[in-house]
Amino acid sequence: LSGLAVRTGVIAASDTPGRAVDIVTLDDIAVVANETDGVTVFNISEGLNPSRLAQVNTPGTARSVGFAGSLVAVADGSAGLAIIDISTPSAAVIRHQLGLASTAQAVAVAGGIAYVGLANGDLVAVEMVTGTVLERLRLGNQTIQDLTVAGDTLYVLATGRLYLLPLDGGELRVEASIAADGTGGSAGRRARVFAGGGRAYCTFIQGFSV
Repeated sequence: LSGLAVRTGVIAASDTPGRAVDIVTLDDIAVVANETDGVTVFNISEGLNPSRLAQVNTPGTARSVGFAGSLVAVADGSAGLAIIDISTPSAAVIRHQLGLASTAQAVAVAGGIAYVGLANGDLVAVEMVTGTVLERLRLGNQTIQDLTVAGDTLYVLATGRLYLLPLDGGELRVEASIAADGTGGSAGRRARVFAGGGRAYCTFIQGFSV
C-alpha cells in the first residue's frame, strides 16, 4: 500500500448457504467453499457490493478451492476432486468428478494442474481440462492438511510435517521437508500453510510457525 497508513476492517460481506471454509479469487470472480453446501460463485467487481452469481452443489464436502482460468478445482471430501467450469459464471457446472480412494482435504493449482492432498497422505496431480490423473505420490501416513504454490515450489503441509516439492516439469518428488508440530482445529478445521518471500508460514490452533 505504498507505505501509507490505512484503516483495516470489513468493507463488505455476503451470506453463503453453508459454512465458508475457503476462498479463491481471480480478476472479478470469487469462489467460496461451503462444505456440504458446495461452492458459491461471486462477482466482486464492485468491492463494496459482492453479488452471488451461482451456487454449485458438489456431491461431497467442499473443503478447499483453486483457480485455473475458467476452471475451479474443489477438494470435495469423500467425493474426491470436483472440477467446475465457470466460463459462464452464472451457469457454473461440474465438468469432472474424480474419486481418489481417500478423502480430498486440500487443493492447490499451478499450470492447469490441480494438486490434491488426501487424508491417507497421498498427493495426486490431475490435469484439469481433461480430468486425467497424471501422478500420485505417497508422502507418508499422515493426513495432508493444506497446500500452496509459491514460485516454482509446491508446499504441502501434512500433520506434523511440511514438504517442499519442485514444480519443474519433472516427476513429483520431495526436495526437502521439516517438522511442523501443531494441529488443526475442531469441526474439521485444517492447519494451513502460506508461502512467500522465501518463507513458509504454518498456522495451527496453537499459533504459527515460520
